[in-house]
Amino acid sequence: MVPAALITLALLCGGSLAVPLAALPGDDSGARLVWALQWALLPSLTLMIAIMRVANFRFASPEDIDGSGLTSGTPAI
Repeated sequence: MVPAALITLALLCGGSLAVPLAALPGDDSGARLVWALQWALLPSLTLMIAIMRVANFRFASPEDIDGSGLTSGTPAI
């Protein structure tokens, strides 16, 4: 877990150095927000798809409807 945290920290800190300043939008806050939202779209979509898949399986499976707090859940969840 520690190596993964260090790699993530290095990529987050060093990632800003990898993007040339010419690729960034100007001082307009609206342009910066649109630019940031474009890069946040893919991770948001993958998270939404994962949540939808778990929710669909939980509502279709009688063992998982109550959650694992009240019953023992299935291994598929």
